[in-house]
Amino acid sequence: MEQILANFVGKYRREKLLSRSYLVVGVSLIVPGVLAGSQGPGLYPADETGKDPIRWNHMPIVLYHPIDKDGKAISARDPEILNKSGMGFVFRTWFQDRLSAEAWFDEDITRAVSPHVHEAVLNGDPLEISTGLFTRSDPVKGIHNGVNYDFVARDHLPDHLAVLPDKVGACSLKDVCGINNGLLDNNAYGN
Repeated sequence: MEQILANFVGKYRREKLLSRSYLVVGVSLIVPGVLAGSQGPGLYPADETGKDPIRWNHMPIVLYHPIDKDGKAISARDPEILNKSGMGFVFRTWFQDRLSAEAWFDEDITRAVSPHVHEAVLNGDPLEISTGLFTRSDPVKGIHNGVNYDFVARDHLPDHLAVLPDKVGACSLKDVCGINNGLLDNNAYGN
C-alpha cells in the first residue's frame, strides 16, 4: 500500500465516479477517547477505532441518522433510506491518531437533498458529522483523560456517516471531528 499526503483544509476537489460528479472533502470521523453517543458516554479506544479503517470505505453519507417510525435508529444501507437522504460515500479511510477519510458528495444529489450541505462543502464551511456504527459495549466503567465513561465500545461495525448541518455530533468539530474542521491537515491515506 502506497502512502500519499493530502491536505484538505477547507478545500474540495471534483472527481468523477461512475460518470457522476462528486465533491470530495476530508472528514475526521472518530478521535479515540470518551464520546457521548446514543448509549451515553463510552470509551472508543484507539486499538478499536484504528483496527480496520478500510471497513468504512463505501459507507453511505446521509443527511442525519435514519430512524424508523418509532424513532429507533436503523441502518442507512437500505435503498429506501438512500433514495430519501443519501448524498454520497466514504472512501480512502485511514487511521493516524484518529479515523479520517474522504467524503465523496454526489454534487447533484447533495444539492437536491440539502442545499445547505452542498453550499457548505463548496464554501469550505465546517459541518458536524456523526458516525453510524454498531458496537459491542463492554459494561466497564472508568475514567479516561479525566472523563467518566460507562462502557468500552468494541468490535466497531460501520454503517453510515450522518451529516448534521444544525446539530452537534458526539465527536464534534471542537473534538477535531467533522468536515472542513480546519484541523484535518497533512494526513496520509492509502491508495
